[in-house]
Amino acid sequence: MSQVRFVSDPALAGFACIDPPLRVRVFAWAISAIKVEGFQTMRKCLKKIGGILFNPRFAPTALKVALFVGTVLFVINHGKAFLNGQMNQDRWISAGLSYCVPYLVNTHGQFVSNARKRP
Repeated sequence: MSQVRFVSDPALAGFACIDPPLRVRVFAWAISAIKVEGFQTMRKCLKKIGGILFNPRFAPTALKVALFVGTVLFVINHGKAFLNGQMNQDRWISAGLSYCVPYLVNTHGQFVSNARKRP
């Protein structure tokens, strides 16, 4: 019989490892639940998130902040590698995230601030 067991590996601390047969049943149940009721909800949620991320009121400020903060982070984290021509694929992905994270944080901050101002 399948059972839930806990792992003592520090990297997986606190996560339950489920034996494969039970894992397949749980996964199949989750997929059926998503198909039945979650798809429309997920679609609405993604539309709302996209509307917030690319909102014309928030985007200009977020882009300015992302360019400034992202450039500072890029220089700190990758400046030497960039100047020495040692940028590889992993570094470019990390560099891209150096710009995405400030954009997302700024957009979130503007949204929360705007939501708190509303009655």
